[in-house]
Amino acid sequence: MIVVLENPSHGVGMEIERALSRPARGLPEVKILGLISKGKRAALSKMISGASRVHKNFVLKTYKTTGQIESLVKDFLESGE
Repeated sequence: MIVVLENPSHGVGMEIERALSRPARGLPEVKILGLISKGKRAALSKMISGASRVHKNFVLKTYKTTGQIESLVKDFLESGE
């Protein structure tokens, strides 16, 4: 799962929570990549930033330019990080 965290959204947080709770429902784990620009990182919700520190399957990556997004996604898909 790849999510863009550029703007506040209750829906995306809910989708992340549902993906992270899959094992508790007997479903396979899902790897999650969260992408946020460096300038918006400070405004990221505590729920999202906390989840990325607590859950091993949720990787949060910050990018400086949109050109970096492609390599972050490629690395995530190839290695899971």
